[in-house]
Amino acid sequence: MFTDAPSPISDDLSPLRVLAIEDDPDTAALVTAALSRAFPGAKITVVTTLGAMGEQDLSAYNLALCDHNLPDGTSFDAIEYINGSHNDLPVIVVTGAHDAEIAAEAIRRGASDYLPKSHSFLALLPVISAKTLEAARVRRDNNRLQAALASSLAELKRKNKELGLAAERYKSLAAVDSLTGLANRRVLDERLVQMFAEAQRYEHPLTCLMIDLDGFKGVNDALGHRVGDQMLELAGQLVAREIRATDVGARYGGDEFVILMPHTDAHAAALLAGRLAAKFVHGALAITKRTARCAMSVGVSTTEGNRFAQPWELLAHADFALYQAKGNEEHRIMLCEPGGQSAQPFRSEAA
Repeated sequence: MFTDAPSPISDDLSPLRVLAIEDDPDTAALVTAALSRAFPGAKITVVTTLGAMGEQDLSAYNLALCDHNLPDGTSFDAIEYINGSHNDLPVIVVTGAHDAEIAAEAIRRGASDYLPKSHSFLALLPVISAKTLEAARVRRDNNRLQAALASSLAELKRKNKELGLAAERYKSLAAVDSLTGLANRRVLDERLVQMFAEAQRYEHPLTCLMIDLDGFKGVNDALGHRVGDQMLELAGQLVAREIRATDVGARYGGDEFVILMPHTDAHAAALLAGRLAAKFVHGALAITKRTARCAMSVGVSTTEGNRFAQPWELLAHADFALYQAKGNEEHRIMLCEPGGQSAQPFRSEAA
């Protein structure tokens, strides 16, 4: 009976346009006259059936007036069609049927108001029409505001997610040395304090490896900074691959690296240092194509057997042992003895 649903009603319809669905020509004439007087310039279109209503472009109207009993249906059918077309067109049921149940059902189905055809209904019609038009305008404005708010909230949620991801990314970048992928000096300092406190509280050993790349400057000078960067990347990859999830591997600065190993004694840490040093020499020779040599020197210190008051003392002992190891072709891994006054070469056969 009806055509396809039209687009939603516009607020920009001027002058007022009313669709009157009324099969009685006398009533239609009276309604047209009353609205024309109340709303100068108003355009009132009269159709006599629901089928004719279905042929109208409902988006061209501000208001619909509908008789209840029509030749091909009732006002309930008209309301259902208008609502089903997702139109914001308000409907006032204007009928000679003085039935409270019909009025209640019309409102329940979505009519904006119900006006019985009494002796005064023509006087009331402009007032009720104006009230209905204003209510419809407010409703449309509220719907637009709600849609805009929902859109804004969705956009805010998207922006917050992007900001969160960016913050995590920047936090990660701020915590990682960009060349080696290891923790940077700032993170090392933070983790050292934390891990040192845990070692003291729970009385477990915390061991530190301080690593330096011997011959690194010569590689840089002879083969260029790109090859030097490859050496640093190799060292970072080996450290990341060999350490445990509970360990911290960091670039200390330049060609120096630090590894913190909780629950680990000096001997076990030195074994790791030996594996790193052997793999690094092999990888470095491949990078330089044997035209330059670069090796690892490692100093090892531990909280076990020492009464450190401050976390940095652990690093200082490792640095002392590293100094003893540097340039020592025979013993490149040195273990700092308690007190930090001497260091001994690491010999794996002593295990």
